[in-house]
Amino acid sequence: MASNIAKYCGACAVSRYSDKDVCYSTIDLLTNKHGMSQVNIHQLVATETLDDIWETLKDIKTDARLKKLNAIVFLSLKQKGRGIGYTPISQEEYAKIIQYCFSNNISFGSDSCGAGKLLKSLNDEQYKRVLPVVEPCEASSFSFYCDVDGKYFPCSFMANEDGDWKEGIDMLKIKDFVREVWKNPRTTAFQNKVQECNKCLNGCCHFKI
Repeated sequence: MASNIAKYCGACAVSRYSDKDVCYSTIDLLTNKHGMSQVNIHQLVATETLDDIWETLKDIKTDARLKKLNAIVFLSLKQKGRGIGYTPISQEEYAKIIQYCFSNNISFGSDSCGAGKLLKSLNDEQYKRVLPVVEPCEASSFSFYCDVDGKYFPCSFMANEDGDWKEGIDMLKIKDFVREVWKNPRTTAFQNKVQECNKCLNGCCHFKI
């Protein structure tokens, strides 16, 4: 399996849960043993995972299994599904993590949900350098989520959320995608909310990031 992933996939991510050895040994297998060069760690950012985050950041510099790691990618908490019961970290704590990465030359990334928090963590020089490669929320702007039943939602985390998106738009019953989905009043309203949130670097117009 690992050899096929390395052979046929351009990149992959390994999630870091409480047992770090599962994550690290998988990365070791893909990179050091099978020569894959684009392997990232996906790390959920929450108060409950802070110890794991700091442990991993230190291990990246010392654990031989991670010597060919491409980057650690920080995933913003959305309090949904397995995220219920977890709590977002403060902007100050997030900034400490980002500045530690800069100071220790650790390659990192962020999902688009965390773009606002990331940009607020940078000094002026870092901001100018990083801004061109930071992409804020694009949900319903140039991407969307379609579930297994053909229902449209602005993004996967908005699926079946209370409010306008308790029910998705059934794309199996439409005749004109642009009119019935992309220009649907519900979609347009969400697009406007996303644009306002992106301007203020708030990260998400629905979840507290």
